[in-house]
Amino acid sequence: QVESTHLYPGVFLLKKMSPTGQGSFLASLPPVSVTVDNWQAMWTAISQHPGTTVAVKNPLWGSMLTTNSMKDIFTQFEQLVVAFGQVDDPPGCANTPAPVCTATIVNSGVMNSVKGVHAYQDTLYVEVNAHPPVISATRKGIKWIPYGF
Repeated sequence: QVESTHLYPGVFLLKKMSPTGQGSFLASLPPVSVTVDNWQAMWTAISQHPGTTVAVKNPLWGSMLTTNSMKDIFTQFEQLVVAFGQVDDPPGCANTPAPVCTATIVNSGVMNSVKGVHAYQDTLYVEVNAHPPVISATRKGIKWIPYGF
């Protein structure tokens, strides 16, 4: 049984039901600033409430965890998992075994606004970024396996 799903830039997680309940994850989210009942109102609220959580709840939609609801959620948040590119520093280093390299994602508009999307049975919680994030990975170490498997 699925308890919740969680969507972050480039990551999708599914949490199975726990015998001890939902735990403290919901309590760890920023406070809910507003609850809305449709996608248009959600996007408006996201733009108006940085650094908070926007809740989406519509009893007519049924469970947020059904196949149709998950398709709708993925349609709304497609750009959360699809970056607009990557920039390497120094240029081109990501395709080499160079020990000094930082790869930074070029954020989509949704990545700039949304930190995470959390679907529970009857409510969708959208964590809104206070500021656009920098998503990067800096290579560390001195020995690397060559590319070109």
